[in-house]
Amino acid sequence: YKFRLTAVFLASISGLLFSLISPKVIGTAINKLFAYVVLVLDGVTDAQVDFHYILQVLLVLAGLYVWSAFFNYIQQIIMVDVAQDTVFRLRKEANDKLARLPLEFFDTHSHGEILSRVANDIDNISATLQQNITQIFTSIVGLIGVIFMMLTISPLMTIIAIILLP
Repeated sequence: YKFRLTAVFLASISGLLFSLISPKVIGTAINKLFAYVVLVLDGVTDAQVDFHYILQVLLVLAGLYVWSAFFNYIQQIIMVDVAQDTVFRLRKEANDKLARLPLEFFDTHSHGEILSRVANDIDNISATLQQNITQIFTSIVGLIGVIFMMLTISPLMTIIAIILLP
C-alpha cells in the first residue's frame, strides 16, 4: 500500500497547507479593518471600509477551506480503501488458517470464542487504519506547519514560546 499511503500523506499535507494559509489571509483583512479604525480615531471624516477588498479576502478564504476539505475527503477515501483491502486480506488469511487447523483445536475451543476473537481483532485493526493513521499524518504535518507559520508571522515570539514550553 506504499502508493496509497503516500497519496494519503500528500493529501494530508495539501489539506493542512490550505488550512494553515487561512489565518494569514484573515490577518490581511484584519489589518485593513484596523487601518480604517486608526483613520477614524485620527479624526479622518471620509474614511471608509474597503468592502471590495474584504469580499475578495472572504472569497479566497472560502476557496482555501473548500480545497482543504477536498483534500481531507480524498485522504479519508483512500484510507478507507486501504483499510477495507487490509481487512479483506486478513479475513481471508484467518479463514485459510482456520481451515488448516486440526480438528482437535476445535474440540478444545468453542466455535463462538474463535469467531469472536477473529472478528473483534480484525475490526479493531480496521478502525485503527481508518482513523489513527490519518490522525498521525495530520498531527505530524500540522505541528510542523503551525511552527512554520508561527515563525513567518512572529519569529521572536515563536522562539520565546518554544523555549518557555515545559
